[in-house]
Amino acid sequence: MRSGGLNPDQVQNDADKNFPEMHISFAIGFYQFLKFLAYAEWMYDHRAAPRYRVLKAGTVAFGSTNLDCLIRNVSSGGASVEIKSPLWFPDRFVLVMTSDGSARACHIVWRSQRRIGVAFDD
Repeated sequence: MRSGGLNPDQVQNDADKNFPEMHISFAIGFYQFLKFLAYAEWMYDHRAAPRYRVLKAGTVAFGSTNLDCLIRNVSSGGASVEIKSPLWFPDRFVLVMTSDGSARACHIVWRSQRRIGVAFDD
């Protein structure tokens, strides 16, 4: 062994001991990279009609009931709506945009807590 320096045999032994930890660390990093790629693919919008971000007051109307909502984005084929309370309401209703008074019949395509995605029927 040389004085004041590293022992090459000891360095190799330390590398061999840490190999499983390095391998696991690499695997975790690679997994996170793959998750990012999957997320990046999801970010590209593959809808038939582009959606436009808006922030408009609206009303979900069914029967004699009107519930206030917030329209988050809209396209020619549908919209994303945030409801004020996660109460039950039917799968089909009329979405009224308060700003211009337009009303469109629609049905729910997806739900997520206080947000729903709708497709217009007409």
